[in-house]
Amino acid sequence: MKSVHVQSTLLCVPVLVYALGMTAVSDRLTGAAGSELDRYGAEYVGLVADLGALSPESVDFQIIDPRARARIRATSLRAIKERSGALAERMRNTYGRSATTHDRAQHLAAQLDAVAWRAAQLSGQPLSFDAELTRLFALSRGQIDRQRVSDSTRTLALLERQLPGAGSLPQRLAAYQRRFVVPRGHLHAVVTGAIDACRNQTLLLIALPEGERLTIEYVAERPWSGYSVYRGGYRSVMQVNRAMPLTVGQVLNLACHEGYPGHHVYNSVRDQHFVRERGWSEMGALALFSPEGFRAEAAANAAAAIVFQPDERIDVLRRTLFPAMGLDPREADRYVQVCNLVDRLSDDTTQIVVNYLDGTLAAPDAARALRQRALMDQPEALLAYLDRDRAYALAYTWGRDRLLAGLGDRRELKDRSAYLSRLMTSSEWDLGRQQ
Repeated sequence: MKSVHVQSTLLCVPVLVYALGMTAVSDRLTGAAGSELDRYGAEYVGLVADLGALSPESVDFQIIDPRARARIRATSLRAIKERSGALAERMRNTYGRSATTHDRAQHLAAQLDAVAWRAAQLSGQPLSFDAELTRLFALSRGQIDRQRVSDSTRTLALLERQLPGAGSLPQRLAAYQRRFVVPRGHLHAVVTGAIDACRNQTLLLIALPEGERLTIEYVAERPWSGYSVYRGGYRSVMQVNRAMPLTVGQVLNLACHEGYPGHHVYNSVRDQHFVRERGWSEMGALALFSPEGFRAEAAANAAAAIVFQPDERIDVLRRTLFPAMGLDPREADRYVQVCNLVDRLSDDTTQIVVNYLDGTLAAPDAARALRQRALMDQPEALLAYLDRDRAYALAYTWGRDRLLAGLGDRRELKDRSAYLSRLMTSSEWDLGRQQ
């Protein structure tokens, strides 16, 4: 799965980052309804592949039999829109009313709707910010607005005490974070150490599919810090941009986000649970600008906070990652405190992003607000990303926070394990119902 991270001056964290599946293999649909849904699910995978042929940035992945790949049509955006829309209506009207097929039909209809509207958007049909939320991600503006409860004044005051000295607070924060940028010569040791730590911690919470594997590649000249692609068969490739300055904390978050229990595990478990056990062929593809795409990104950005409590994060930094890059392990406590405080500014980031995307905040004002309230030393990269991917960017802040709110204050290992399992095996696409 693709997972693009825009470079941030907040180097502690990556930037803009429920119910159990009701059936198992014994409950797999049989008969005419099951066969038709399987066929429509396979057609959805083909439509996503068609969309990806015309707009690669609109698709995270599609796993297609090599023999079928040659049959991908060089079709038009208009044809994709019309066929996806028609199939979505059939899902709702024919299968969405049945108790046995309701969950799958509703999920598939939402994905097909998103493909149709993404094709329309790429064809030049404008969508307002509110329409993007509804048409592409099955969310509402009310959901976004209700969640924001910022307490940034207190957080900024705490950061002032943590980061004394000359210069503005954003400048002091940037200077502090630069102390923890991983030197090029230490990058591989820190990346592999972080991946091992994330995988070991993930195994305490959930079982991984047998044979899963994450391959690491190093690249340069990319506009992102990390990028993960799911190849099928419980295998993913994670690319790390060696040319982009990454702090030790960002590397740990990146390993969680792209790997364990982020995109790699999320896609592998859903492949096992939905495609192989339940026969949901549609889960073999993922349109980026869709409810499932938004949810997957939000889940990946919540991954680090689910698997690592602050004391567990401090322990990994102190025992493994700080020594790997020659840092004093005694600094780990304060470093995590600062990162956690910065992370608490995400509500303000969400509010600024929403106001920028709905047109009520001009670019210069948004940049100034991001500097003052979100402590971004150079927010222009984020604004450029918002101009490109627009409402999808909310998965990194609002979506992540929404999922973590579903976990609440339950921080025991067994609670996190149960929640992560539900998150991985849920067909629910409405984050507003994650309570």
